[in-house]
Amino acid sequence: MNIHAKTRQTEKLSIQKELGSVSPVAEDLHYDPMGESYARQWSQWFDNLGEQAAEINSLQTQSLFPSHPINAADEVKKFADFNGIHRVFSLSYQAANNIHFDPISFSLLSSSSPYQLTKRWVKCLNLQKQNRLIASGLTNTSSAKTGPDEAFIETITPNEVVIRPYVSALASKREYGPAVLGGVACALFDLEYAEILVQFTNGRTEPIIFKAIQHHRHFNYDPDVTLIIRGKPKLLLKEWDRTQSSDLSHILKNKELLTHLSQLPKPRDGGHFTMREAARMIGLSTRSLSRKLSSAETGYAEIIRHIRFKNACHDLINDHCTLDDIAFYNGYSDRHHFSREFKRLGGFTPAKFRNILHTSHSPI
Repeated sequence: MNIHAKTRQTEKLSIQKELGSVSPVAEDLHYDPMGESYARQWSQWFDNLGEQAAEINSLQTQSLFPSHPINAADEVKKFADFNGIHRVFSLSYQAANNIHFDPISFSLLSSSSPYQLTKRWVKCLNLQKQNRLIASGLTNTSSAKTGPDEAFIETITPNEVVIRPYVSALASKREYGPAVLGGVACALFDLEYAEILVQFTNGRTEPIIFKAIQHHRHFNYDPDVTLIIRGKPKLLLKEWDRTQSSDLSHILKNKELLTHLSQLPKPRDGGHFTMREAARMIGLSTRSLSRKLSSAETGYAEIIRHIRFKNACHDLINDHCTLDDIAFYNGYSDRHHFSREFKRLGGFTPAKFRNILHTSHSPI
């Protein structure tokens, strides 16, 4: 073996160790029950929501913007106390265009109909609920399946979607939580030929005009309301939906560098390029690439880890690709390593995620 081949093999082993494809210890790693990708994306999204709330709070109270890092939960609560929970709904509705890649957001934004979206969402929620119960010590999977979240969102008829944010255990931990979830859920629908109605616990309904949401006009909202989208609801599949659902800029904010790394061709022999190879292919020195990633508080292995996870999610849509094929094409050492890493990032196995993606687009 010549010196260059030996160096390349050494670098490959190094990055494989960073990515978890060599050490069997990966089997013993603690998985975030929500999935690392999901938890990271929505944690950052909520932090951004908190920054928006903090900026408005400082203007309304004529005080200085709080020093970083802010407490997003406290700032949203202050915003809700001062303006009302209905404004939290409005703020979340508008902030939904800042959703980046995680497997669940990808599955929702790639849906082709309201029916398919609601069914995919229910499947995701039920799997997450099972994971949380098991992680909390309830290892009996049959018990973990009880009490599904099917009541959260459903398509009643082709002309009506019902959303009940208050049934989400996570959202209901805070008084304003259902308003945040409700705002994001409603933002997925095109309201040009539909309207949102708020249904109160006494059965009374009150319409929310789309322009009223945009201009923050007052409308009644409390944590226990049901949201009804009625008319001819369509999915809001604008261009940003397609691109945002695959965007990893919450992992690396340097979008130009992220684009270059995301567009690297896949090696013919499987695996992945070393940082030295990747740097050469995008016209940088190894030191320059390392410095750029370090300044963004990340590393090459971490970026590649998320890029290939995203690519694998896209590949799972294709019925003709086996899990072994997807594992090989995306640089995982084998199918078992692919499944472990996918579960760590996604919260569930590739087979379960493929089942979610293959949900029918209509009840027939």
